[in-house]
Amino acid sequence: MKSCLKTVSIILALALMLACGMLFLSSCDKKENSVPRVDYARINDYAVKTETATYQDEMFTAKLYYPENVEAEYGVLFFVGTIIAPEYYDYLGNALAKQGYVVAIPSAPFAYFEYETKSRPIADAVRDKFANIKFFVGGHSQGGGAAMRFACEEIDSVQGAIFLAPLTFGARESTEEEYEALHEAHPEWFNVNNDGSISRTDTLKNVDLPTLLLEADGDKILSDADKNNARAKMPKNVQRHLLAHACHMGFSTSEMSLAGDGADMSEEDKENQRFLTASYVLDFLQITVCA
Repeated sequence: MKSCLKTVSIILALALMLACGMLFLSSCDKKENSVPRVDYARINDYAVKTETATYQDEMFTAKLYYPENVEAEYGVLFFVGTIIAPEYYDYLGNALAKQGYVVAIPSAPFAYFEYETKSRPIADAVRDKFANIKFFVGGHSQGGGAAMRFACEEIDSVQGAIFLAPLTFGARESTEEEYEALHEAHPEWFNVNNDGSISRTDTLKNVDLPTLLLEADGDKILSDADKNNARAKMPKNVQRHLLAHACHMGFSTSEMSLAGDGADMSEEDKENQRFLTASYVLDFLQITVCA
């Protein structure tokens, strides 16, 4: 009897040790390999990591901002205004990354005019690097034109569009291949000219894409025609906000003075414009992501 009890005790002890060992290994594996996902429904405050990424033998660069120690699911690809360096949008990149978004700002000072040679290749490289991220696209001023083009080209994959005082453009040359592939779904994009050439206009007018448009009441850079042209290309569901005591360049931290833009604004006004910009963008992203 004693021998039987001893045998049972040994078996139970071994079973307990095995169970504890498996639990320990399981907890270690979970601790080492599992990264918590971002909860976009709540207000976050992640530590932000920034870096300048290089692509194609350092021909192209982009400034990246991303939250540390979490698994991000969404990001924003943002095109800069004319000759404005990415660091002048640090306020926005950091604000979005703190809330769990990956932000990539290509170093393409002429984002629209260098779209095929620089902006688009950098954007593609960024998306390859963050293959699991679902991207929104955005842009300021002339970068808004690049964002409009990218949104139209990637209409089936982009999550939404963000425009800060955008400068959008007219028709550009297109190809027969592009026309054949897209004209039935989006006839408003194309025009066949008298000489047989095909032109394309980038517009979200008839597209159901979540879109945010922020404008400045003191914008002295864009003409009324520029502003009306951009508004006419927005989808029906666009969320539009006109910021008071705001200027065109105030969507960045650049102190470049053009046409008196921002000359009558105080530092407090400029800081408030950036605060409102980040707030509206974050609200838009959260509503769209959590819908």
